[in-house]
Amino acid sequence: MPRFCTQCGTQNQENAKFCRQCGALLPTQVKPMQPSEAAAPHPQNEASQQAEQAEQLQAQRDAQGLRDEEARRAEEARRAEAEAEQSRRQAERQAQEA
Repeated sequence: MPRFCTQCGTQNQENAKFCRQCGALLPTQVKPMQPSEAAAPHPQNEASQQAEQAEQLQAQRDAQGLRDEEARRAEEARRAEAEAEQSRRQAERQAQEA
């Protein structure tokens, strides 16, 4: 059964005493990991995950803000077109009456 270095994680031969990658002394017996150790979150990983989630949330908010701004501008353009069309029709009516 291969042995893994506790320092760098490199897989070593079963009879190796030192890690072939980093030279660390390999343990003579591999103690099973306690469930509490396995389940405990790593603070650094948790912090980096939170930072990544915050960045994703901000990117979503930025994208939503851009979509909202585009929608607002499109609505303004539609209103301006409607007003221009109304003015054009009014001018045509006045021209016909004259």
